[in-house]
Order: sequence, then C-alpha cells, then structure tokens
Amino acid sequence: LGVLSRVIATYQKTKGNALLQPAKAAVDGVLARMVVETEDIPLRIACMKQFGGIQLERRGSRQGGATTTGRADDATPDDVHARALWIVALGRALKSSVGVIRIRAMEILTDSFKHPHGDPTYAEAWRKVVPILAEAASSQDPNTRSAALTLLGMLGPEAAGALEIVRSLASGSQDAAFRKSAEAAISS
Repeated sequence: LGVLSRVIATYQKTKGNALLQPAKAAVDGVLARMVVETEDIPLRIACMKQFGGIQLERRGSRQGGATTTGRADDATPDDVHARALWIVALGRALKSSVGVIRIRAMEILTDSFKHPHGDPTYAEAWRKVVPILAEAASSQDPNTRSAALTLLGMLGPEAAGALEIVRSLASGSQDAAFRKSAEAAISS
C-alpha cells in the first residue's frame, strides 16, 4: 500500500509520462481494496487514509490554471485524477455496512475541503457523490445525517441534485436541530 501510494504521489508531483500507467494501476488497486466489503477493515481504512498523501500540494504542482511557481506554462494536466477518483470511492464507502468505514469516509471527505479543488474533475466527482450524500442524510444514525448535511452545505451549488430530498427531509422532521441543519444545507 505504501509503495502504491508513493507511485501515485510521485506521478502527481512530477507528471512523468513513465509513471502515468503505473500511477493509474496503483489508484485502481488501492481503491479496489477500499470498496470491497469483504476486505479486512483495517486495510480498507488504511487505503482511505492514502487520500491525505495524494492530497498534498507541492511546490511546482498544479493549482487552478497555474502552478504554485506562478508560471501557467509549467502546469501539466493530471491524467490520473487520483483525488477525484478517491472522492467517488469514499462516497461509495458511505454505503458500507461497516459503521467505522462510513465514519472514516465522511471524515476524509470533509477534510478534503481543506485542500484546493482546482482540477475540473472534482466537480464531476462530487456530482457523483451527491446522491449518496442525500441518501446518507436520511440515515437513522444522527451523526451520519449531520455529517451528510454538512458536506452537502459545503458543496453549495454542486449539491443541487439533492435539494428535493433534503427539503423533504427538513419538512418531514420533528427534530428542530436536524431541520436547522437541513435548512442551512439548502440555503448553501
């Protein structure tokens, strides 16, 4: 797992063509282990945590249309899109039957907002996760509901696909705190 994550991070740092296919294979391998329900839970969590290593911005890496060195001509496209793929896989993990997997996925998705989302593949990744978040907002677990509503609110316009579900949940709930969280997500 450590070696695969280093391949991904090295590709993202250097954008070296020789690492493109190995980086794609590494992402596929790590994400496959993360989403398989029958896989060892500590391994699944370790796979999830690799998101932090690939999320780090490094000097000279792409940020928006330019690199952190400030020269737009230094920017090269990321053909692996590991971070966006991780977001989708973490979203799928929200459907896990294992509570600790759902909780960790929600934490990592929330933490992902601390990092730049300049790559356009992020928007598409989050659009794929929005229906899963909307479903999680109707969970019986109050922590899952709250975290899902927080994420939907953080997404703002990207979460427009969940508006009807969240409105329905807000109007049908007797819990004032939940209604307030749902209304905050709707207004975001």
